[in-house]
Amino acid sequence: MATYDDWKTSYPENDKDSRIDEMCGAIVDWRRSYIVTIESMIRDIEGELRVIAMDGEEDIMKDLILVATSRLRELLDEFKDTKVDY
Repeated sequence: MATYDDWKTSYPENDKDSRIDEMCGAIVDWRRSYIVTIESMIRDIEGELRVIAMDGEEDIMKDLILVATSRLRELLDEFKDTKVDY
């Protein structure tokens, strides 16, 4: 099995740097995609609950929206605040 030292000596320095840059870019793209996905889930839940609440149960709808989206918002905030060392 190859070790880090094998990898370190088998690639020219500029290739290693470009591969690291590619990986960092992929992580940034994944984080951005994850954030957009969670935000989309929140909007979808809010929309579905509004449709359900069209029967005049506005107070119930507000409670459902609050409960359904508050944890997703907490997760999103935690994720956005997470620092990643590249």
